[in-house]
Amino acid sequence: MKKRIFCIFFAIIIFCVTTLSVSAFTPTGFEVSARNGILISYDTGESIYEKDADTPVNFASLSMVMSALVIAEKCDDLDSYSCEMTLDVKKRYLGTGLAVINLTRGGKYSVRELLSLALVGSYSDALYLAAISVFGDEASCIMAMNEKAVQLGLTNTVFADLNGLSEQQYSTARELATIFRNAYQNTDIAEMLSTRSYTLSANAYREKANENFTSVSFSNTCMIINPQTAHFYNKVKAGKTGSMTASGRCIVTLANHEGNSYICVLLGEPTNNITTKEGKSVRPDFYDTKSLYNWVINDFTYREVVKKGDIITEVEVGLSKDNQYLTLAAADGLYATLPKNSDNSTVTYNFIMEKEVINAPVTEGEKLGYAEVYYSGEHIGNIDLVATNSIESSFFAVLGDTFKRCFESRWFKVFSTVLGIMVGIVLTISTIMAVRRRVVRSKKVHKNNY
Repeated sequence: MKKRIFCIFFAIIIFCVTTLSVSAFTPTGFEVSARNGILISYDTGESIYEKDADTPVNFASLSMVMSALVIAEKCDDLDSYSCEMTLDVKKRYLGTGLAVINLTRGGKYSVRELLSLALVGSYSDALYLAAISVFGDEASCIMAMNEKAVQLGLTNTVFADLNGLSEQQYSTARELATIFRNAYQNTDIAEMLSTRSYTLSANAYREKANENFTSVSFSNTCMIINPQTAHFYNKVKAGKTGSMTASGRCIVTLANHEGNSYICVLLGEPTNNITTKEGKSVRPDFYDTKSLYNWVINDFTYREVVKKGDIITEVEVGLSKDNQYLTLAAADGLYATLPKNSDNSTVTYNFIMEKEVINAPVTEGEKLGYAEVYYSGEHIGNIDLVATNSIESSFFAVLGDTFKRCFESRWFKVFSTVLGIMVGIVLTISTIMAVRRRVVRSKKVHKNNY
């Protein structure tokens, strides 16, 4: 019984170790309320902070970022006013609890206007109208979203609708950071995600617009980018929020400081305000986002870990004329975001060579493999390894190796086997014929004696 309890306890420990992701670096002075989160370098993709970043969870209307991205990529002209608001679209999300905008029935809108309304104000009906106008129907757009996820190499992300209403959708903090990073590289989407307030006006092209319709501004739901709110943080340049009962509050943001950019994803934040150590009541998703960015800005620096030309390792070279060993250097430098007081004493490498055995000739500058670079056990990047000098081959060594490889080759073994069988057959036939000849001669001798 004790043995069984111990086995169960050990299995639980193994499960926890293998399923919960551990932060690359641990912040001090505050705790993150989110159930899942990650903070990465936008420039390199390296992870700086993690909290259960690989567990698939619901992420509410953060899905709108992917929806808008695939629509923008498919649409030839974002400024074409071909999207007409219909009664069916207006009724689509009524009573669902999702944000909807009272666009004029019969009014025509551009894809850019609709996507801006979706990413700034989180309006589901605007996004739906853009999707069916560009893709023809909602299902085709959702299919494109999942195909895009596959293209990005995401294995734990599934989209079930455009706006995150479905509880069947899921992703991880790490993969959402990848989606946001990719989306921000689209200049149109980046502009929308960075818009603090969007103004929609009644222009003449809205053929059936109500004459009393006037321009109106919509504030970004990601109030951390808006200086007119108490949540404003001047380092954050873009973002998207989402909230559902199943997902809690969710937020993805991009911040910039002294030329270095970062992406922070927090999922499963409490829906109610929390009280800080100072006794302030704050919204947890905005508070944690600020805290993490302040931590990385104050305690970390983006520095060169490996310089171009640094000698990394030494390898043995076969078939060489003179040198038996060759030094390999870094083809380029490697930068990473690391603690300000860090040094390279804990930097280690894992070498992956293009060939198991390196033989001459080798040309100076030739790439022979790459090295995975780790800081304190955390992977921070890869560097290509190149030869620091040329090495000539030895004629006799090459000749001997050629014969050796020839004799060890499969075809030589097959040839030898076939040849051996043929020789065996010939010897067998020769033996049989020799025996027959002896028998014949023996019979002739026996007959002559009589």
